Amino acid sequence: MDRNVILFIVLTAAVLIGWDAFVIGPQREAIRAARAAEAAAAPKVESPEGGIAGVSLSPVTLTVEEALTKAPGRVKIDTPSLVGSINLAGGRIDDLSLKNYRETIDPNSAMIRLLSPDDTEHGHYVEQGFVAVQDGASGGVRTERVTWSAPAGATLSPGSPVVMTARAGDLTFTKTYSVDADFMFTVKQAVRNDGATEARIAPYGLVVQRGIPDGAGKQPILHEGPVAVVGDKLYE
Repeated sequence: MDRNVILFIVLTAAVLIGWDAFVIGPQREAIRAARAAEAAAAPKVESPEGGIAGVSLSPVTLTVEEALTKAPGRVKIDTPSLVGSINLAGGRIDDLSLKNYRETIDPNSAMIRLLSPDDTEHGHYVEQGFVAVQDGASGGVRTERVTWSAPAGATLSPGSPVVMTARAGDLTFTKTYSVDADFMFTVKQAVRNDGATEARIAPYGLVVQRGIPDGAGKQPILHEGPVAVVGDKLYE
């Protein structure tokens, strides 16, 4: 090999190693230290009655079919691409399957399930809601613990949104679900306070999954660790 080529390789390696050691390395450590300091300085916020809003710690004991029938009521979801339902307990989407995709090449095999109720082996659900505390009231309200109501026989489908409501004390919560012909859901939320005292309200959104789904090891890339958006910052 030509001596100039060898010299070029050696110098390039030295530059890269030096750049990482003296420039990138210190910057990386500074970012880690800043994040650690920010996390340590952040106030510890607990939702009313303890725990994390929207996340149930109940034991997993039910099959999907049992969990679906256990709900106090459900709003059907029916689109050209999706089928499932919204659980009126908490107003969460915890039942969703892909109409046009099957578990095997057999066209009669089960549809690919995206979401399933919390109290099943691989519970996986999506939820949006509020944590609210009214001045002078004991405890607080978490909408994931509230039973929502919807028009009788309502079905969420393209062009047919569904409005769900829930009431807790002087507060009335509203969710309007809509969906397109493919896979996009839109959820609009509102709160009305009919009382004379102020209420402190914070919205939240969750995607919760229990354990590792069957067949996950077949994928070459898997995300590891938590993901959260707090304010306008992404933490992962």
